Order: sequence, then C-alpha cells, then structure tokens
Amino acid sequence: MPCLPRLELTRDIRQPRTVGYINQEPEDIRNAEAWIGPIHEYTDVHVAGVLNKLRSCIMFTSWVITQAIEWLAPESFAMDGRWVHSCYIEQTTIDDLCSSVPFHLNWRSEANDKKPDQLETIADLIGALSLVWPLGGAIRSPRAPERQRAWIWGRLRKISQDCGLEQASLLEARIATTLDSILDRSLY
Repeated sequence: MPCLPRLELTRDIRQPRTVGYINQEPEDIRNAEAWIGPIHEYTDVHVAGVLNKLRSCIMFTSWVITQAIEWLAPESFAMDGRWVHSCYIEQTTIDDLCSSVPFHLNWRSEANDKKPDQLETIADLIGALSLVWPLGGAIRSPRAPERQRAWIWGRLRKISQDCGLEQASLLEARIATTLDSILDRSLY
C-alpha cells in the first residue's frame, strides 16, 4: 500500500492568534468590547466554540477540585498547593474565555477587516450562541473578580440584544435561580 505524504501545518489551527492587547480596565465595563489582556482571533468560529466548551469543562473541573479541598480541609485549604493551582487554572481559563469574546461578537482585526457576507453573519450568530453557557459558567465562578463579572454581564446583554438570542436574556434574568441550583450544590 502506498504511503501518503503527511501534511504539515504551518500553524496549529486550534491555537488562537493574538491580534491585540488591552492594557487597562475599560472605562465603561458593561459596554466594553474587550477585557484586560490579549484579544484572540481564531481560524474558524467552530474551532473557537469547541475550545470554549473545553475551557468550560476545565473551569468547572477546577471549581469542583477547589470545593472538594475546601470541604476536606476547611481550616487549611488555602495553604494546599492543589487548591492554589486549581484557583490559578480556573482564573486563567476564564481569562482565555474572555479573550475569545471579541472574536465571537464580530470583532475583526485589520487584516480581516472586510464587509461580512451572509455566511459570516450566520457564523457570528453561531459564535455568539456558543458563548452563552461558557460565559454563564464564568460569571458564577467564586474566584472571578467582580469587575470581570460585570464585563461578562455586559457581553451577555449584548448577545441577547444584538443577536436576538433568548438564551442569553434568560440566563441574565434567571441566573440566580437556575445556575445556583445546578452549580452551588454542596458536595454531599
């Protein structure tokens, strides 16, 4: 059987490209397009959506680990290296998720600055839809800073208003009852 040549990719399509960086917190947090840190651009909206689903899983796993350590050692959990590491992973995952939001909500770098066609508009709606639940999880993180949560709320509001996605407005309106019952359960 003949051996097929192996295709070599010049760049891993799963990894985002950093196209900008925000140095300071925005003035109007609820309406700012981007959060502090890098702005990531992806090769495809579907790849970005899958990566955000993976980030959600990592975030929730870190959350469970920290809660388990807190339950096992209520007096000394903050000195446990596993707890510190899980907190770090959770926060960096939320930051990575926030770095993808401008891409999903139709932010375009100068290299890709062109008039979108109908397929790109549909892709933007798919991107916004894929952000709803990852952002909903990030906003409930006990370690996400309050200002970052306010920015995430603003992005959820933008998704519900601009894209007409009722999931985002439902999440915004009922997050206290819906996600609290799912995510804030005690371990036992």
